[in-house]
Amino acid sequence: MYHKNDSFGELEELLLPEGIEEIDDEAFLDCKNLRRAVFPSTLRRIGERAFSGCARLEEAILPEGIEALPDGVFEKCASLRRVVFPPALREIGSCAFAGCRVLEEALLPEGVVSVGTGAFADCNSLERAVLPRSLRFVGAGAFSGCVKLEEAALPEGLAAIAEQLFYACWSLKRVRFPSTLRTIGDGAFGLCWMLERADLPEGLTAIGAGAFSGCEQLARLGLPSTLREVGNRAFCDCFSLAELTLPEGLETVGDEAFKNCRALRRAVIPTTASRVGEDAFAGCGNLSELELPYEWTAPLTLPQGCRILYY
Repeated sequence: MYHKNDSFGELEELLLPEGIEEIDDEAFLDCKNLRRAVFPSTLRRIGERAFSGCARLEEAILPEGIEALPDGVFEKCASLRRVVFPPALREIGSCAFAGCRVLEEALLPEGVVSVGTGAFADCNSLERAVLPRSLRFVGAGAFSGCVKLEEAALPEGLAAIAEQLFYACWSLKRVRFPSTLRTIGDGAFGLCWMLERADLPEGLTAIGAGAFSGCEQLARLGLPSTLREVGNRAFCDCFSLAELTLPEGLETVGDEAFKNCRALRRAVIPTTASRVGEDAFAGCGNLSELELPYEWTAPLTLPQGCRILYY
């Protein structure tokens, strides 16, 4: 096992010999001069934050026997451009690659089942992420702040999109949602300015607070018949959304859910809705027509000039 050693501070190259099976927690923490690390084929475990803060490390080719990459293992490796993930990999820990500012792609192999909270957060140069079919859990904010990421294909089998998963992914244009999806967490796609459409699958039941808030280019929104709850500010500041049909079966629309949807001209509230929150349509200056169930009695705050049609 390689343990943390103060003498590693000036290390520029690391050549670990065959036979080494384990690298201890924080073993090479903040080795700011380390540019190259060669791992033996016998390596089975790398400890938490083992290479965190190795600001000049450029590449990590991980040996085939590694099954888990723990919390913070390569966090803030600001020069890390390339990672080769081993085929045996099953888990990637929280913040494992967070702040790897020049990492351009993350090609996760089949077999990975879990990606931890903030695993690739603030990877400013990440343009491509391949998520395997085996994936079942992705933690909160795992790809938040990946400002160059343009596309995300979420695998079948994934049931929940965690809080702020793609928050502030400014360039994200396309998302493929799995048919197994049941919930979208708070702020999951908040400030994804370039996201143009969201075709949400049947089976989805809840959209969290601020889930799509600030998606300024979102012009097409498909909501499934299984949807029961739209959270507070879920689609606030979606400036390009022009038409909205909320599905039968929907029960709750949160406060400010569609606030400042400036292009919205028409909306339909289903008969099943028991609550439409305060200021749900505030700032929707072009909303000219709102269809409501005939028996609707709850108060609504609507823009001036908006006509109510009962059905």
